[in-house]
Amino acid sequence: MMIKRLSSIVMLGVIALTSFVMTSCSDVETGQNSKEPTDGMSFIVSDVQDSPEASLPKTKAASVYEPQKIAITGEQGLCLLETTVEGVNPVQKKGADTRASLKTNIDSDFGIFACKSGSNTPDFMYNKKVSSAGKLYDHITWNKSDAASLKFYAVAPALGTTDATQRIQPAVYSNTTLPYVEFTANSDVKKQTDLMLATTDNMQYDNYGSSAIPLVFTHATTAIKFKIGNTLAYNREITKISIQGVYSKGQVDLRTKAWSNQNTPANYDLTLTPAVSTKQAKGATVTDGENTFLMVPQTLPAGAKIVITLDNGRQIIANIAGKVWAPGTTKTYEISNDNVADWDYTFTVEPASNAPYAYNATNAGFNVTSYRHLKDYNASSTGRTNVDRPVSWQISKKEYFDDATNSWVEGTPSMLVSIDNSGNGGTSAEAKSATLKNDYKNYKALREAELKAAPEVTTRKDLSIGANGQRTTANCYIVSAGGKYQFPMVYGNAIKNGATNTAAFKPGNLSADANSYIKTFVGGSGDITSPNITGVASAEVTWCSEPGLVTLEGSGINGNNIEFNVDKTKMKEASAIITVKASASAGGLAIWSWHIWITSQDVVNTSAGYFMLEPLGFRHTQWEGTTYQKDRKMRLTFKQAESGKTSTIEITQKALPLVNKGESMFYQQGRKDPLWWQSPFTAQSYGEDKGFTLQQAAQYNTRMAESRRTSWHATTKGNWDWNWNPDADHTYFNLWDAKNTVGYGYTGTFIKTVYDPSPAGFHVPRASDFTKIKNGNNNKPATVPTIGRLNPDYLSSGIVDFDKGYFWSSEKCTGTGTYYGYYGVLAQSTANADGSISFGAFESGASTPTFSNSSFGYSVISIKE
Repeated sequence: MMIKRLSSIVMLGVIALTSFVMTSCSDVETGQNSKEPTDGMSFIVSDVQDSPEASLPKTKAASVYEPQKIAITGEQGLCLLETTVEGVNPVQKKGADTRASLKTNIDSDFGIFACKSGSNTPDFMYNKKVSSAGKLYDHITWNKSDAASLKFYAVAPALGTTDATQRIQPAVYSNTTLPYVEFTANSDVKKQTDLMLATTDNMQYDNYGSSAIPLVFTHATTAIKFKIGNTLAYNREITKISIQGVYSKGQVDLRTKAWSNQNTPANYDLTLTPAVSTKQAKGATVTDGENTFLMVPQTLPAGAKIVITLDNGRQIIANIAGKVWAPGTTKTYEISNDNVADWDYTFTVEPASNAPYAYNATNAGFNVTSYRHLKDYNASSTGRTNVDRPVSWQISKKEYFDDATNSWVEGTPSMLVSIDNSGNGGTSAEAKSATLKNDYKNYKALREAELKAAPEVTTRKDLSIGANGQRTTANCYIVSAGGKYQFPMVYGNAIKNGATNTAAFKPGNLSADANSYIKTFVGGSGDITSPNITGVASAEVTWCSEPGLVTLEGSGINGNNIEFNVDKTKMKEASAIITVKASASAGGLAIWSWHIWITSQDVVNTSAGYFMLEPLGFRHTQWEGTTYQKDRKMRLTFKQAESGKTSTIEITQKALPLVNKGESMFYQQGRKDPLWWQSPFTAQSYGEDKGFTLQQAAQYNTRMAESRRTSWHATTKGNWDWNWNPDADHTYFNLWDAKNTVGYGYTGTFIKTVYDPSPAGFHVPRASDFTKIKNGNNNKPATVPTIGRLNPDYLSSGIVDFDKGYFWSSEKCTGTGTYYGYYGVLAQSTANADGSISFGAFESGASTPTFSNSSFGYSVISIKE
């Protein structure tokens, strides 16, 4: 930073000194001294503005740096925009290759004071002169016996400097107190100099006695600059700038660096040669370098003003009384014109396309035209010319359309990745764009990739051991990674939290109503009396929807455990059934079976009392679409900087409706055995008085039972029930809910039975639970696709009514009117024309739930206990 020739007056104590002149180049300084620097104590000199940081830290109150707008007297719209930065005449940061060559501001002699033991008494050195290279002119040696520590104060330029025209005499001083410096800003702006001060910490002899003392100088004056600001259309030149009625003198304390006793108002005139045109772009410099005002810091007195003179004699006058000039800062005044009435403004924003963008379109263009035209005034009298100038703009508001409230909401739209938020404007349209988000997802592929990427289980894992370390068994186990697994041969959920769950297979203490039998449940070899399955001779993978994915480890039986493996390389959504059988001599029939469901653990990521996210055994055949199901819209409001004009556009991005198709397991109401219509699946032949006993249901785990159809009249209620155990007039209400004695509407505690097909921690829901799915399932919507049903009467048709989904509750009800017999209670999902799905447990307008033939195969979507 080059230093201008300036003059200042410095006083030690209360004795005023005359001004001195300091040259800008260090190579002439030593010629002013009668002797050369000597060896002894030395100093390392730097300017705080030599910091490599892009800007200096702010050291004043926040209010000092707040921008201010100062009106111009008698001029509508004209103003000065005042900004403040830390540092005096701060140097723009340079690149690494040039930063080292920047010249320090300390390029003349300076004075040094030193106080023993950190006191305020300069009893070691008093105003000793030091060269800009840091060398004392007097030989002074620091000995520890004289001072164990020293605190240093420095002033630049040095007190007592002389030149050819003036001589500055040293003051009479005492070394008992630190001086203050009395400073006068030179009336000739080009000769003004900065006043710089340095203070050290208390420097210990042991650390610095034999080394140079570092001095970091800070700036004590206030720098004043001028620039061209916004929309200044005058076709004139600035010939002179005057700062009038401001204090010219003040005193600064060396210890605190605080200014006081500012006095003697004066005027400071700067004639610009050459004159500076007002037609330059915003930010163009009017004063800089040697034309920078270096002033006494102060609160400006009454009458203080800035006067800017144009080449036609016109003066622009701004009252600055009461403003604060803080030490060590730079004030910049931009001459601006806020009078928009002088201009005609054009501002248009047009989308590149008015048509909605496709879901996978990522670029949405728009064109912005923003400029101003000076109204046609008489140029000879106003000093104006007709010009078109660009006007900057920015996006002032972003909104998105909320389908739930059918209204616009301010905020960042989810469809927006990035956008050109602003522009410089111009008479030609600026082509800008927004980047839209492609929120298409192939969820099926993502899930399969997740399953394949899951770390393989290499140490055989017991699927019945929960997170609490205790065993809870079930009829369905979920597997989400390839590897080695096992589970115990236990009837359904007959073990819970490590203990026998007797209520699951022998509820007890029940009082049946006239229409029902309460069942102590039976397995393959008679009534279930304990958790463990006995009489097992062999095990097999009865079927697997993905061949070879699930295989037994050897015979599959290891003690009381079933051991199986899942091939990591074949991982995908799938289901398998593992069955244990009796010996050939005992009939070789199935004793029990378990459902292995290969899917993501996400399906059970729900809260207590809410539904798992997919039906049991579900696997996707197609699952893709956008994450949003209605066209999404955003609205952008653009604002022109000077005029405040606004323009708004809307951008729409089409949705790709979610396609969610797949296959689930089907269950007859009350049975545990999943039926998959592509497995070795069969059904009883059509006829009357058909059905299975509970034991047969376990023994024929791939076969559907026909409904009983014992008699179709009001006194015989066994019709439509697949279960043959009760007599023709009764049914079991408690096959899935152990103590349900009344069927539909039972509100007692749910007790999950060994026939419940759900995984551990879940059970078949009641009809009243289905409203939770309809209401969003606690913000985790359950997948309720249109997966159809199985009808044993139409085995050759496979899945029928594919446009709907059917989901069993745990309840039955008695038919009314012409509907004789017992029916299972269910919920339905129906596909809508727009691709969405409606769901409910009641027909529209009905007060009773939907019910259906218990022998039909419907899906189960379980609820968390």
